[in-house]
Formats: sequence, C-alpha cells, structure tokens
Amino acid sequence: MRFPIHFLSVLAVAVIFAAFADAAALTLPEAVDAALARNPGTAAAEAALRAAKAERSVWDLSRLPVLRAKAGFTRGDDPVYVFGSLLRQGDFGPANFAIGALNDPGALNDFSSGIEIGVPVFTGFQLDSRRRLARVSERQAELGVFAGRQGLRESVVDLYLRGLMIEALAHSLAARIASAEVEIGSADKLKARGLVLGSDYEAAQAVLGGLRVRLEEANSGREAIGRTLGVLLARDPASITLSGTLSSPTDDAGFQFTKSAAPIDSRPDVRRAALNAEAAAAVRRAERMTLLPRVEAFGGIETHSRDLSSNPATRMVGVRASLAFGDPTYLSRTAAAKARGEAGADEARRVREAAEIELARARSAYEGAARTLPLAEQMLRRARASIEKFRPLYREGRQSILEVLRAESGLADAEEARLRTFYGLHAGRARVIAASGGMDEEAVAEIGKNLLGELQ
Repeated sequence: MRFPIHFLSVLAVAVIFAAFADAAALTLPEAVDAALARNPGTAAAEAALRAAKAERSVWDLSRLPVLRAKAGFTRGDDPVYVFGSLLRQGDFGPANFAIGALNDPGALNDFSSGIEIGVPVFTGFQLDSRRRLARVSERQAELGVFAGRQGLRESVVDLYLRGLMIEALAHSLAARIASAEVEIGSADKLKARGLVLGSDYEAAQAVLGGLRVRLEEANSGREAIGRTLGVLLARDPASITLSGTLSSPTDDAGFQFTKSAAPIDSRPDVRRAALNAEAAAAVRRAERMTLLPRVEAFGGIETHSRDLSSNPATRMVGVRASLAFGDPTYLSRTAAAKARGEAGADEARRVREAAEIELARARSAYEGAARTLPLAEQMLRRARASIEKFRPLYREGRQSILEVLRAESGLADAEEARLRTFYGLHAGRARVIAASGGMDEEAVAEIGKNLLGELQ
C-alpha cells in the first residue's frame, strides 16, 4: 500500500516530537546548574581563589615572630677562628695565651647549634603593601569565579533560548510542509486532467522545496545546539529535551531595567579593572617607600662544642636595621610604577565605557524586539487569514496552486518572524541583565519562569 507523502511527513514529525516528550524535560535553571557543576573553567577559577586566599594568609601571618633553628660543623686552624671557638666552647685556658698557640693553634672542630626568633618591627611599609596587594588579588579571584559563572550562565541561557526557537521553528515548518503536500497532492490529480498549468505546478514544487530546505537547516541548527549543550552538560545530546515555550514574556509590560539589571559597577570586568588600578597604585606607593629602613628585633641562643661532650650556650638579643643607599634603580622603578598606575586608571575607564556601550546596545536590542512584536503578530494574523482565503478559491479553480504555496510560504515566514521576535525579547532581557553584571541564580530563575507560557 502506498502512503501519501504528506502522511509520512506528519507521521515523522509526530514520532520526533513524541520521542522528545518521552525524555525527561530539562528546565533552564537545571541546565545552567548542570553546566556549572562540571565546567572546568569554573573549577579553575575556584582553585585560583583558594590560592589567592592562601597567599593573603601568608602576608597576614608575616607580622608574627619567626623561629629559626640552625646547626653546623666547621674545622679550621685560622688563629682568630680557633681563639673565638675556644671561647665559645668554654675550653679557653692559660696555655692558649702562649705566643706559639696563638700564632699556630692547630686545627679545631666546632659543632654549633642554635635557635633564633625574629620579629619585624618596621618594614618600610612593604609588608602593609604586600598585604594590600594580596587582598586585592583575593577580590580579583572572587570576581574571576563570579565572571566565569556569569559568562557560563549567559552562554547556556542563550543556547537554551535558541534551542527553543529552532525547535518551534522546525515544528512550524513541518506543519507548513505537511499542509503544502496535501495541496500538491490535489494538484497532481488536477494536473493529470489538464486543469493545472505545468509552469504553476513546477513553481509550486519549487516553493515546497524551499520549505523543505528551511526545515533541514532548522534540524541542523537544532542538532548543533544539542551537541553543544551535550558538551557543556556532559550528557548524550539525544537525551536532552528542553522544557518551555518561547512566547511573549508574562511580565514584559512591567519589566524595568533598574529592577532587572544590576548597576554597571557590579559587572565583574568593571570591578576587576578598578581593582587593577588600585593594585597599581599600591605598587607605586610601595616603590616610593623602598628607601626606608627595615628594622627587626631578634633574640637567640647558640651552643658550641668541640666533640659534643659539652654544649655551653650563649645568648644574644638586639635590634638590627638595614638601609639601602644609592640604589641606581630607584628612579626607574618608581617611574615605571607611576606609568603602570596611570595605565591602570585609564584601563578602568576604558572597561567601564565599553560596558556602558554593551549595556546600551543590549537595551536597544530588547526595546527593538518589544516594538517589533505587535508588527510580527499582525503579520502572522494576516498570513493566516490569507491562507484561509486562498484554499477555498483554489479548490473552486479561481486561484492557482502556486498562489496557495506562496501563501503557505508566507505563513511560514510570519511564524518564523514571530518566533525570532520572541527570541529577541527573551534573549534581549538576558543580555541586559548580563551586561549589567546581574546574571545570577535569581536572574536565571526569572528568565526560566517566562518560558512557561504557551505559544498561540
């Protein structure tokens, strides 16, 4: 038995969508959470944050006393070395004052050991600068985690929205093709009776072919999105089914940028650029202070022995200072630090300006989609009305099959235009939020809620 082509097309579409319906639908927040849970970039950023926290702890603890242990063995016959070693070992006697013993004492062993504790008293503000830079690095690492998460959320949200759009587009095109094939089937019978012009029939077939090409392109796009999500979510693309429908956002009329978008200063790149400028300023201050002295308080105990049979101890406490005189690199280092500070401040302004431009473009795109929606809805209504008027006229012989297929193609164009407008609304809202630095869990949940409507 030979099945009509349009019946097979409808059956294939039904099987595809039934298979999708059988799989567990994945909501937008679930897709984002799954991507975040296994993303290597997020893991790397979190590891960098742990390293920055540990580095900050190093400089926070650098103010505490440091205990050092030391041990050594020496042997020599240098008169000064032997004289001093005998004194430290407690073995110096009257015989050691003999001229011969003083000038040619013979080799002497010295086993030494000791402990010393040192406390930084003044570091020329270098320790404070290092601590300040470590805190800045930690905050930058925190922003790196946030930026990585926000960027991944934005990518997954856009993929998800495009997936819904292309899936709906494929469904729409399949319906138009099935309808067109019915009309072509009736035209076959009329053509056999000589009631349809051959040129109109061939042109109608070309229009139908164009619809089929568009469907294949939509299916290819859907496959690409599925494979990309499969990589991001570490899942088999065939097991991924998106949940939701692109339609007019339920709260579109009340959408306010000031409420749904965070201030521009909350963007991670803007904040990181400001922190880079702050770090450059801290380095400049540190370089200017390098000529100041370093002061350390210390205390220690040492033991010396010729053969380890006894270990007399000596004690010493004191304060020592060091000061660099005539550093030939000082002027160059401070000039370089000043230039880096100016570059950091200029870069912070550049990043902020770029962020403002990105936000302005995102707002304009969203507002443009909002203005386009009524036009797309009107276009769809007229296209639907057109096809409903052409069908009876065609069946009465007052219109050609070509006009009917053109009406089907026009309806497909109108449905696609509305779907792309819906995508522009949802994606535009998401880009406004992301461009403002507010793409967090709450924002993803808000976007996901607006996908629960039904496409009319």
